[in-house]
Amino acid sequence: MRILRRFVKSGRVAEIQERAITVFAAVEFIVFVDGSMVKSELFHGKRLSDYPAALNALAERFVDNDWTEQPVNDPSPPVPPI
Repeated sequence: MRILRRFVKSGRVAEIQERAITVFAAVEFIVFVDGSMVKSELFHGKRLSDYPAALNALAERFVDNDWTEQPVNDPSPPVPPI
């Protein structure tokens, strides 16, 4: 998995991570807050084109709820195929 976005709020850390699945051409975003997975959504087939908009909407919700985005200083390498 690779870290796409990181947010902080009151000592808490949230990360949006990405996993590529090449067996059936899919990509998944997974949201972790303080190390616990809280959301996951898989995009494949016709839904694959919806991925960028869904990712941006998710990031906007964090900002709208007073989370501050921090740069991902050491971005993880792209995900190897599963």
